[in-house]
Amino acid sequence: MPKAFKPVQELIIYRSDDGDHHIQTAPLFPSSSGVRRGAFTELTTRRMRTLLDRFGSAATRRNIGFLPENILGFEGNNVIWWVQADKRPLIMTDQLRKATALTAPVYNWPALVFKYNGYLNVYVANTKKRPTPETRLLAAPFWNTQLSGNVCLGTARIDDSDIGSIVKSATDAFFNADFTHTGSANAKRSLNEIWSIAADKPFPYRYLHKSPAITVGNLFK
Repeated sequence: MPKAFKPVQELIIYRSDDGDHHIQTAPLFPSSSGVRRGAFTELTTRRMRTLLDRFGSAATRRNIGFLPENILGFEGNNVIWWVQADKRPLIMTDQLRKATALTAPVYNWPALVFKYNGYLNVYVANTKKRPTPETRLLAAPFWNTQLSGNVCLGTARIDDSDIGSIVKSATDAFFNADFTHTGSANAKRSLNEIWSIAADKPFPYRYLHKSPAITVGNLFK
């Protein structure tokens, strides 16, 4: 005989225009008219963990986690996230360093959008805000990267045990792997020229090609 369940708690998820989320919860009580809702309060991380503790065994709970704020969306094994523009080094082999003469300690990197679905792809987003499905994408101006966005990570391995691990390990692998290839047709100017500008000036987005993916939303298609 199937178990009987009754409603005991309600969750409402609010989303702002810029993509931030806020969750409120309210207890539900039986009443003569059916169900009565109690007062709404903010759902804190501590209370979320309490709710999760009510579901499944300890083994099941180990597979439940909180998504990093930089994740833009996911569907099955398809995960999309972004990294804000920042100053970072360009890590490359000694041979490529000599060929490019790019020796600055750090460069002004553009905002990046990543996609992982068994393979890693990277794109550029000319925005300071969290990308939306309508945000247009540009081809990533990197060595070891195709115009389509596909990245060659060499022997680096991606931990795909859960979404959080995918995002962390793929991001770390990309930023810490050596660029090795000497050529790329991903931009309107040479990568040497683009990154020489980015050494002491804002990143020159105007020299990038549009990505074949066109928008963030298209990455799910």
